[in-house]
Amino acid sequence: MSRETTRSFLVTTLLLLSLVALCRAGSYTNTRTLIENFEGTTSQISFYNGAEFPGATGSIVITTAGYSGKALNMTFNLSGGNYVAANIPIPSTLTATYNAIAFKTKSCNTNNWLTFRVFDSTGQVFQFQSLNRPFENYHSLNWYEQIVMLNTSLASGSWGGADDGVMHYPLSSIQILTSVYENSPASIANGCVLVDDIYALNFNGVNLDTSKFVWTPFKNANGTNGIDMLSRMGVALHYTTNTAILDAVKNAGFQWIRFKGVYDFTVYDNFLTLLQARGLKVLWILTYSNDLYSPGTAPLTATAISAYANYSRAAAKRYARKGVMYEVYNEADIQGIPTGTQYANLAKATISAIYEGDPSALISTTGLGGFNYAYLREYMQQGGSKGYNFIGLHPYGPGKAYGYGPLCDQMRKFRSVINEFTSLSTFGVHSNYGSVVTTYPPVLDTEWGLSSTDYNGNGLDATALRLHASLVANRMLAGLAMGFPLSVYYDMVNDGTDATEREYNFGLLYADLTEKPAMKAVKQLFNIARSRMFDGYVKVVDSPSLVAMRFMGQSDYIVVIWAGDLNTYTNVYLPGVVSVVNIFGNAVTLSGGNLKIGAVDGPYYATYKKDSATLASQFQ
Repeated sequence: MSRETTRSFLVTTLLLLSLVALCRAGSYTNTRTLIENFEGTTSQISFYNGAEFPGATGSIVITTAGYSGKALNMTFNLSGGNYVAANIPIPSTLTATYNAIAFKTKSCNTNNWLTFRVFDSTGQVFQFQSLNRPFENYHSLNWYEQIVMLNTSLASGSWGGADDGVMHYPLSSIQILTSVYENSPASIANGCVLVDDIYALNFNGVNLDTSKFVWTPFKNANGTNGIDMLSRMGVALHYTTNTAILDAVKNAGFQWIRFKGVYDFTVYDNFLTLLQARGLKVLWILTYSNDLYSPGTAPLTATAISAYANYSRAAAKRYARKGVMYEVYNEADIQGIPTGTQYANLAKATISAIYEGDPSALISTTGLGGFNYAYLREYMQQGGSKGYNFIGLHPYGPGKAYGYGPLCDQMRKFRSVINEFTSLSTFGVHSNYGSVVTTYPPVLDTEWGLSSTDYNGNGLDATALRLHASLVANRMLAGLAMGFPLSVYYDMVNDGTDATEREYNFGLLYADLTEKPAMKAVKQLFNIARSRMFDGYVKVVDSPSLVAMRFMGQSDYIVVIWAGDLNTYTNVYLPGVVSVVNIFGNAVTLSGGNLKIGAVDGPYYATYKKDSATLASQFQ
């Protein structure tokens, strides 16, 4: 054997051994088979207007402005009807089974969301409702990949054909549907969805490559990508002078308190002193009404609004220059103020009064009781946010019965409504992502919460408490990913001891002030965030639900890995990881470098050494 032949043999052998070692270490192979890329004959692709809900119109064309060449462009007008869809056949040659379908997509605006249907060999239809945009693609106005796991337990419904809930291969076709958040005014009910590169995917797991990185679009005070977590974290409290509770708030790492108070301010003077002694900042909800002026109702009349404004002025004057921020009314849209116009009347009178009491005050509009886009638009149209520093929102819903995937598209839509009324160029913002990242005023998450009764009806059950802990930690990460300057968890302490009463079981502490699992999870999350900055995402390939957020420190960085969907598990291979701990900070022993992660597990914390070469490449 010649020297060159020997060298070639040795190199080949070493490569094979390396590949074997890599496979043994636990890496995953995911394979793809093309379904459609719109480059060839497309005559069998058709448009459907959701005729069971009359009124929708639209069409499909093949455009050259695709992700890679040609693409399908589905335009629509949903001022009537419910949805439109593109029907796309699966090649008859694709007879093998597969567990996911992947496709590239983008939309013309933020008003629509996607649903997916697949038809099996018997004609049975499986529907996967409200596909979730990946968190790492929150800010993108361009193409991103959407993955649908063909797990029948994840389907929102099935019908027709065998009607047995079993997916029979080979699959015959797919439908990509779109609906809109708002169909009025009619001008916003128009739009388009582009689709390209549809693949059948055999998904086995994620190989987490930390060199593949996506910057967060949110910036710190230095103007660079990355934001601190703890300065944004708050918790709701009922009025108390119990120093054990206040110490627990401080020791956990929260920096804000949200509470509501009445016109008798004397009791709050000492409360504020106790908070400030612990370095805690205050968001004061000015709410609800006074029976002397509006018995049993919200302040809707001129007299009641004037009284509310007087109360607000007095509060601002008493606590001027003491770091108190104000929220004008709590959940106006579901707490007695039925229209945005009526709230605007209250908001305009109140902001003038607050600034008379304290010209330097920071003020938020009411935290809307959910993603009420029409109410937001109405009060902004009437000048109800003029002069305010922040727009309030209470994004309850995500996390209760499902994961946090919907939050991305919901927040894109919410911010785009705000930006209908502000000129970004006026504020010197030139980012292409201004409509979904930056708003004037910015959005505060002034209240959200989860009750431990929401999972099996028993808020003190060990399984329910463990799931509650996971979803609380995941939701705090989701809020950070959305870039909220403030995110307030409701509630610090359980309001009672009845395990079946939902309102009693939102707390991080039991009624006796001992820690629930959720508090232990929060403390672990805050511990890793304390000396690190969230600066972006390790890119996740092939998984529809996994989120990998990077927290950069001085000598290391931690990738926080969690699942955005409640009912999925993902195998993850972590090459190069130094150590991993679970939601409570307990060390995790990896099997071949692998983890199996679901939303019920809460976040895992994977520590890596800084690699200057890898980090530098992310700036190229």
